[in-house]
Parts: sequence; structure tokens; C-alpha cells
Amino acid sequence: MIKRILTTATAIVTVLAGIVCAAPSASAQENGFACRSDNTPNHSWANWSSNNLDSCIAYDANDPSVIWAGVGVNNYFTTDPCAQLVDASTGRWLYDYGCADKWTGSWVPGSSGNHYFNIRSADLGKTGHPVYVQVGFWANFGSGLQYYMNVQSPTLWF
Repeated sequence: MIKRILTTATAIVTVLAGIVCAAPSASAQENGFACRSDNTPNHSWANWSSNNLDSCIAYDANDPSVIWAGVGVNNYFTTDPCAQLVDASTGRWLYDYGCADKWTGSWVPGSSGNHYFNIRSADLGKTGHPVYVQVGFWANFGSGLQYYMNVQSPTLWF
């Protein structure tokens, strides 16, 4: 019985590892951004049931009180991803970038079929803490409305 459980668990892990490694990369497209995919094998995006996301962050070169969110999303994504700027020290949301249904300026590089959004924050007060962009989506899969995926970019000091 234990051998069968271990064999099944190994098979599942192998399949999941293949899915994660096959996910697309945004970091090559998000010039000047620090992306979650920069720190994953093969620059893979976060994957959940064929939905792929990447979360990126960048300083604004012209305005030190602005943080840009970079969001990569594949064509199979079935809902609108949302993004927030989070203080890594406190967990507090510093800025709500909203969701993809309100974003403009989506662009598709080459023939990848993946969409990228670069969203500017409002002018924000410096925190003196590391901050990151989190990307996910809201859904109710039977246990109430919850935030799923929560893909986090690398941190920047802000």
C-alpha cells in the first residue's frame, strides 16, 4: 500500500514539474522589470490549471514616487487577473492596480500569444521597506470568494 502511494505521489510530482517548466517566460519581454520568472527554472511562470501568470515590478525612471506593475498572462486565462503593491514588512496593500478588465495597453510580443500589462501606480509615499507586486484572481469555487494564485514579484526597496 505504501509503495503504491509513493509511486502515485512521484508520478504526480513529475507531471507537475513538467507543467511548471513548460510555462512561458515574461522576463525577456519585460525589459527593466524584476520578474518572478527571473528566479525560476527555465523562467517559468506560475501555473494553475493551464492559467499562467507572471508578476513583475519596476521603479519609474522619471518619478521616484511611482512603482510599475508588470503582469504577464497567457491566452488560456479564464478570468481577469488583479494586481496589488504590497509592503513586504507589514503585508499591507499600498496600492491596488485593479484588474485586467480595467487595464489598457495590453501588448503581445512576437507570436507568443501571451499578453503583458504594464500598470503605473499613483504617486506614493516612500515606506522604507521592501515592496512587491502580487498578482492573482478572485473566484468562488464553493467556499466563498477568495484570492487565488498570489504570484509575487521580487522585492524592491521603496
